[in-house]
Amino acid sequence: MTSQAASANLRVRIARADRSAKAVLSAPFVPFVVGAGGAIGISMVGLSARHPEAFLVGVGLAAALSVVGVIATLIKPPAWFGVANPLAALVIVGILRYGSGSDEMVLGLLVLIPVLWLALYGTRAQLGLGLVLAAVVLAAPNVFAGGNEYAFSEWRHVAVIVMLASFVGLTVHALVLDVRNQKTIVANRERALADQTLVTRAVVDSAFDAIVTLDAQGRIIEWNGAADVAFGRASADVAGLDFIDEIVGPDRRDAVRSGLARIVTREGTDRERRFETSVIGPTGQLTPFEVTTTTTRGPDGVRIHAFARDISGRRLAEQAANRHSADLSRLLSVASQLGRSDTGGRTAICVAAQELAGADMALFFELDATREVLTGTGRSGQGPDVGEVVLSGKASMTAMVFASGRAEFIADLRTDPRIDQSIVVKLGAASALFQPIVADGRALGVLVVYWLTRQDELPERIAAIVALFAAQAAATIERGDLLARLEALTRTDALTGAANRRSLEETMVRELASAERNSHRVSVVMLDLDHFKAFNDSRGHQAGDRLLVAVSIAWRAELRPSDTLARYGGEEFLAVLPDCELPTALRVANRLRAAVPGAQTVSAGIAAWDGTESSAELIGRADAALYEAKGSGRDRAIVSHPTGSHASPESDEN
Repeated sequence: MTSQAASANLRVRIARADRSAKAVLSAPFVPFVVGAGGAIGISMVGLSARHPEAFLVGVGLAAALSVVGVIATLIKPPAWFGVANPLAALVIVGILRYGSGSDEMVLGLLVLIPVLWLALYGTRAQLGLGLVLAAVVLAAPNVFAGGNEYAFSEWRHVAVIVMLASFVGLTVHALVLDVRNQKTIVANRERALADQTLVTRAVVDSAFDAIVTLDAQGRIIEWNGAADVAFGRASADVAGLDFIDEIVGPDRRDAVRSGLARIVTREGTDRERRFETSVIGPTGQLTPFEVTTTTTRGPDGVRIHAFARDISGRRLAEQAANRHSADLSRLLSVASQLGRSDTGGRTAICVAAQELAGADMALFFELDATREVLTGTGRSGQGPDVGEVVLSGKASMTAMVFASGRAEFIADLRTDPRIDQSIVVKLGAASALFQPIVADGRALGVLVVYWLTRQDELPERIAAIVALFAAQAAATIERGDLLARLEALTRTDALTGAANRRSLEETMVRELASAERNSHRVSVVMLDLDHFKAFNDSRGHQAGDRLLVAVSIAWRAELRPSDTLARYGGEEFLAVLPDCELPTALRVANRLRAAVPGAQTVSAGIAAWDGTESSAELIGRADAALYEAKGSGRDRAIVSHPTGSHASPESDEN
């Protein structure tokens, strides 16, 4: 164990020494140490010193520069030393050359060392200064010693060396500047790439979408934090695993694997690059994801980058939109059916509401203003009739909704104190929606939709579509009522409310046909107010109109629902009595005569259908009997027999 530790320590020391040696050899001051040493060596070997004192100064300075250069390789000198060192070397070269005399012009070539150093490490200005100083130190001996020691040819040597130093220095400096520029460009690119890498990594890490990188075989290389959350697993735990086997749902694995293989070979279509698939979520459930893929190719081969987004929310929104569209289609269909209804469609409204809400039954309650009650006028589904809802007295949910105009949903009818439990038991219902039917701010009724099984809550779409349907139902009811009123106006006398001539003709055709099929009698009574012109002349036409209205109301009260009272013209009325024999018709005529208000009297003509005559002929016989009653003193009833003979009742007959 000790020998192993010693070996390890030795290896560490060798490594450190090697790094130190490399640092020393690569230091920028090494050329000066070598150059100074070389100058000393050249000067000491075979050179004659013409000026020994100057030569010794130069050798001493060269030795000092060598020592300083060695020290500079071991410490970090100040910035100015980098320029002072080569400039000092130039001065030393000049001193050595002067000391050795003109015969040793070769020493002048040593100026190339500091010039090259300045070209390599200095600026252009520093290089220029060095070249000027080199020219000065080379020319100085010629100037100071003069022609006695230096021939004129020495100036050529100086010029050649200066030119050579300038060419080499400027060329090398230009190359160095170009290299530096290239290094700067490369460094800037590397920094930009590093910055872009950091930005890309930050974007990937902060992305809401899961971003996965795969190799060409579909194995996971890495993924981001969003993928950790989406798939419920850390990137480090799945590195190297097959993405499709680990993450993609079993129903889509073959298709995804085939698509990725084609993407790697650049044969994949746009549909294969962007697709939807099921993904195994954190709890093992399958979640729909939209995946977009792209590829990169580099030294490590093909990389597949998959961007996956959870689209379960979008799927739910699409499903809701589809349901909404289907609901609107159903609503339009129902509205179209209601629009074709001739009766206002109360029952049709209940059927449609039950279908739209998916309920078991529906009831429609409509206001009967004369009795202050809500009356059931429509129903659908299985269940008994619940009768009427009284608006006054003890309040019920139906009455409260009618009064407030706001819908109410009751999840549990059996426990709500506002609900009449006898109705709940009668219907067997568990939940209900009470929807007011409102038009122009006026409540027309209440639509109640029942479920036999409890509904814990009412979905918003059901509430919305029933509300829309209620608005459509209100319009349908108003339309139906308007059509009924218009129909009544076309078939009813505007003043008295009795049937008009058009309605009378239709009634006669219908009743005679029914009488022929069923072999029963139809009788008619023609009535005419006595002295009506004199009444108008003495009391005015408005009083006459009021009399006609009062007579019509009184006579309709005396007739059966199946009978028809029509205003035949002026003060003449005709009562059509289906399934009525002649003696009964006579008694009815006398009741009508007795019902005339005030002191007014009326004459009547009565006829019964003979089984073959037309409605015009039957009415004509009754009219003839009426004129006979008028001619025989008025205030009486005359019966017309089919043979044409007329019979007058006894004076005491009523």
